[in-house]
Amino acid sequence: MTRIRTFLLAAGLVALPFAGTLEAQQADSAVRRPAMRAARGAMAMRGAPNAAARILTMREDLKLTSEQVARLEALEQKQGEQQRAMREQMETLRKQMLANAEASRSEIKATLNDEQEARLQARMKERGERVKRRGERMRQRREGRGA
Repeated sequence: MTRIRTFLLAAGLVALPFAGTLEAQQADSAVRRPAMRAARGAMAMRGAPNAAARILTMREDLKLTSEQVARLEALEQKQGEQQRAMREQMETLRKQMLANAEASRSEIKATLNDEQEARLQARMKERGERVKRRGERMRQRREGRGA
């Protein structure tokens, strides 16, 4: 039992600094180029690419027969259903991961004394600021190349 508790504590301590990293990454993503955000948003709305749907948009160009169109429409439907099911599974796993991370943070907080907790929070804040500065430098470099 002690080994398991030690392992969970260590895993939590390893994951804890990434909480600040995630916050900094989210802040960085807010300053990315609008075209990149738009493309990412469009992909999120329609999910993973559906090859059959793309081909159906080219039906005139490809001179598809009605039989081919019917088969591709059935494939598009099937793939769409599979993708929806996978997205639901991913969302369930995401929620489980968040709950697990929160449980780890609670266990860590219960393990550390007030002074240790304060030092940990300060270190995490410093790390988040470094990640944010690094993201800003990368953005400036990208903008410098695009200008």
